[in-house]
Amino acid sequence: MMKHYLYIVTFILLILSAERALAQETRFFDELYDVPVMAGLVALPEQAMSYDKPEGRISQSMAYAPNGNWDAITLFYKESLLQMGWKAVAPNKYAREGELLEITHEESAEEGRNASNSGLIIRFLLRPV
Repeated sequence: MMKHYLYIVTFILLILSAERALAQETRFFDELYDVPVMAGLVALPEQAMSYDKPEGRISQSMAYAPNGNWDAITLFYKESLLQMGWKAVAPNKYAREGELLEITHEESAEEGRNASNSGLIIRFLLRPV
């Protein structure tokens, strides 16, 4: 009888973990369809642009990081992009298949907020190498 309870509990835990995994589905930028949007970042689609040149595509996506934790952001993208086949060529610069992705940031002091509480605007620029 105890064995049956163990199977039931294990089954329920598997279902719950599958639901959690689906709920945490990875989102990607519209213009940079192979660059994930880190949880906690807010994509800014109105700041996105993309166009093709004979040498390759140039695309830009931007996001707002309300917590402003640049170290956590760079660590997330380093780990994520390396798993997706990008190679680190310099701090916050990654190359893959003739393209260079550069990730930069700037302070975003919102009106009426203390600058120490401001978030960051994160810029993702993809261009041909």
